Amino acid sequence: MAYADYAFYVSVWGGGVLTPDNAAKWLGRAGDEIDSLTSGRLRTAFPTEEADAAAVKKAVCAVADILCRTDAAAALADSRREAAAERSADAVASAQIGDAKVTYAGIGELPAGSVYARAARFPSVLTRLICGAAAKYISDVGDADGTNLFYRGRQ
Repeated sequence: MAYADYAFYVSVWGGGVLTPDNAAKWLGRAGDEIDSLTSGRLRTAFPTEEADAAAVKKAVCAVADILCRTDAAAALADSRREAAAERSADAVASAQIGDAKVTYAGIGELPAGSVYARAARFPSVLTRLICGAAAKYISDVGDADGTNLFYRGRQ
């Protein structure tokens, strides 16, 4: 569920990664990630305090930026791999295990140093980015019933 809209993203969050064309997609997916982290608590008990509601929206915007940037890094890596595969003369010139660098003859090094490129390749990195961004804004926020959003026990 999209808890934030593009108007909030631009005016309050001050975001510059999403566009009007892709904002609904990424804000919706970010809302789904927040729902997963909060055991769906927001769907039934969205915070009534204005500051807490704004914190949830900011968490959604932060996660949306991460998801969008990770998708862009994955698309860039895919296009570079496709370009290398199209050239029959291109071959792996070198490889490195630490930092996962691959250099192709004639195409150069694929971006492995970006945190978003790493997140695109390793789901655990993406999960840590999402959790860290969400926790920054909603770790101390309670739902409408006063239960901490990250509480996983019984109510």
